[in-house]
Amino acid sequence: MKKLTLFFIVSLFFVSCGTPPLTDEEKIELRNREADSTMASLRSPVVLIGATKYSDGDVSITVKDGFGKVVSFSQEVRISTNIGGSRNVKDTIR
Repeated sequence: MKKLTLFFIVSLFFVSCGTPPLTDEEKIELRNREADSTMASLRSPVVLIGATKYSDGDVSITVKDGFGKVVSFSQEVRISTNIGGSRNVKDTIR
């Protein structure tokens, strides 16, 4: 009985600890990795079909791939600012 109680207490301790929440910096990096992965999964040719430039210099973009799949990237991810800041609408990205 004591072993069972001890096991229960220890397992409850580990479950309650869990993983710490992500920091803002970690969340941004995660979004950037997801955006990079999404862009890499698109079929060539990938064409920039829309871009919105904001007053703070950030850009959100919308692209269309060779299969007609349309994907939008928010201004929060690095890829949007990089592509939107250097390309024009209707440019082929890759």
